[in-house]
Amino acid sequence: MRRSLSLLSIGLTALLLPNDQASAQSNNLVQSAIEIVQSAGAGRCSLLEEERQDAGFEPEVFKFQHKEVYDDAPKTYRLIRVPCWLGAYNQGDMYVLADPYDELTLMSFAVPTYEVRYRDPDELTQVRYIRVNGYTARSSVVMSGFDPNKREITEHNLSRGLGDASTSAAWRFKNNNFSLIWFDVDASYDGEINARRVVNFGGAQ
Repeated sequence: MRRSLSLLSIGLTALLLPNDQASAQSNNLVQSAIEIVQSAGAGRCSLLEEERQDAGFEPEVFKFQHKEVYDDAPKTYRLIRVPCWLGAYNQGDMYVLADPYDELTLMSFAVPTYEVRYRDPDELTQVRYIRVNGYTARSSVVMSGFDPNKREITEHNLSRGLGDASTSAAWRFKNNNFSLIWFDVDASYDGEINARRVVNFGGAQ
């Protein structure tokens, strides 16, 4: 009887070990991602404080497959979302990519700079035009989401709590980075959602 119980215990240990190892690897990956964010000078990431993580702001790891044109088969990547800051109605996250060889890279995201002209500058309810005048990059994404199937990071950045003015964007994974595919601007504070697409590199309208 004791021998049977001993064999059963060994068998259960063998079954649990891979999960324990995977959990340890995931924890190490998250800790390394946090260190990269902190070393990048992101001291503003108040959500990395221990008491804030206990409130539900823990980093999250996503796994996805991707095949470049020069790859023989799809490779596995992991993306770590690190919560950084919390505003009145927005949350900012930073992302660290782990490639198939466990090399970690802090992601940056291209965004357009633009000019908005209103029909009445005192009311800001009717937009005359929105003109893109350049591009810049930032390391945080606001109210973000990640779709492993599409390999896309999305953003919805509210200009005020009502939600009638905002910007939205999507970046798609390619060549070990996330490239901007579309950017929408809703610049009218009119109580309605009426965004305009100001950048489109093939994203669905």
